[in-house]
Amino acid sequence: MNVPQIEIIEIPLTQEGELVEMEEELDYEEPDRRTELIAACFNSIGATEYFDTGMESKVNLARIKRIKRMSLRLIDYYISEIYGEHFEDEED
Repeated sequence: MNVPQIEIIEIPLTQEGELVEMEEELDYEEPDRRTELIAACFNSIGATEYFDTGMESKVNLARIKRIKRMSLRLIDYYISEIYGEHFEDEED
């Protein structure tokens, strides 16, 4: 039976038992809110696929169509924005 090896990391402490300040800074990037919105729109489109359009009322069919339309517009907008940030220097 293989037992996983555990690496013990020493945490430097001062004589008073306080943590020693590390000189190394960690780079932290805030998650991009746009990717969360794109995922939410994608999930919204996916959720509408489970409705039986033959059994839905005209009002619900209009809602489904509106959700898909709005989601696709938002996905297009945010993807274009992200693309522009990454490839703004490149011209076709």
